[in-house]
Amino acid sequence: MGKPTNVDAQRILAIMDELKEKLTYLSVITAPVWEGLQSEEGQSTLDLLGPEIQKKFQEQIRLEELYVYSTSAGGDGQVHVDLENEDVKETVEKLEKNTRDICRALRKLHEDKRQANVSIITELRNFQIEKPDKLLKLLGGLRDMQEVMLKRLTTTVEEEQSREELLRHYMQRSDQANKKMGQLEKDLAHIRREREKTKQTTTEVINKLKADLSDIEHSTSQKMDELRRKYESRENDYRERFQKTESEIKTRIGKLQEQFTKRRSTSKDDEDELQKKMKRWEKSVLDVISEYDTLIMKLDVERAENQSGFSDEQEQLKQLQHHFEKVDAEIARVNLEEKIGSVDPKVESKRRKKLEAIKEQKNASACVLQAFWRALRVREDYLKLVKAKRKKKGKKGKKK
Repeated sequence: MGKPTNVDAQRILAIMDELKEKLTYLSVITAPVWEGLQSEEGQSTLDLLGPEIQKKFQEQIRLEELYVYSTSAGGDGQVHVDLENEDVKETVEKLEKNTRDICRALRKLHEDKRQANVSIITELRNFQIEKPDKLLKLLGGLRDMQEVMLKRLTTTVEEEQSREELLRHYMQRSDQANKKMGQLEKDLAHIRREREKTKQTTTEVINKLKADLSDIEHSTSQKMDELRRKYESRENDYRERFQKTESEIKTRIGKLQEQFTKRRSTSKDDEDELQKKMKRWEKSVLDVISEYDTLIMKLDVERAENQSGFSDEQEQLKQLQHHFEKVDAEIARVNLEEKIGSVDPKVESKRRKKLEAIKEQKNASACVLQAFWRALRVREDYLKLVKAKRKKKGKKGKKK
């Protein structure tokens, strides 16, 4: 962007540059900076300033403190200066004069030391503990105002009008976008509400299905517990009988062994006879054991068959429930059609004939399906019996 050609504009910009420069100098003329210059590290900077600037520095700090003490804050939060008071007026004049003098001296010193690449502002800022935020904000505002003024002074009327038209165009587009965004937010809220309703309905259905599943599992577990208790009791009975029989047989074997040892010394024939009897008793014991094993295997097969039959019945129960639900829906539909057709007898007679024909067709189809299903079930039962017999024969062969 080029410089403005208007003399007044150049003068305004020059005044603003000078004001920014003075405010920059005044931003480092504070009491903490002066205290930092009094230390050993600040001796080089004091030598750089010189005695005249040091004196004006101290005078500036004193006059500013006196000015702050002589001012008063009003009810509206603004600072009021009583210029009718001679002391205050004299303090203000001295402060203005000393400010001009110290700014000129610092500017001259800054220009003299520029060739040596030494910045007096940078040296003084090294001793600043806290930055003057308000003054820095004021400098930033002045820079922004200068840039805006420079743009306005260098911008033609046509360019300004085109920018205003472009701004209006973008404002209109922004309003349209805001309206569209509002409509989209409404649609999004509606979609969210619908989603929440669907989610709630789905949750209710899932909870209902879980409750039904828990009921079915509970009833199934109860039946399984009953069967388990039943067969465990039977197993315990057979085990007790077996143990009792075994103990009796062992007792008899012991007695026979005693008799055998007594008679062996007297007669070899009696010994042979007793040995034969012992073998017969041993054979009877083995037979009892084999019969018991066969009985236990048979009971185990019956239990497995009952368990598989129970699972088949459960599956059949589910299928029947699904079927009866359809039947109930069909009955409800038929009742509704009867109510609708009761107005016209001819329509009702035609409807009944049609329904009877459909019913006969369905009954015939159902008979075919039931016959096919029963054949499948009989075939499955037959295969199970064949497998059970093969298992029994295989186990008997292994024992032998």
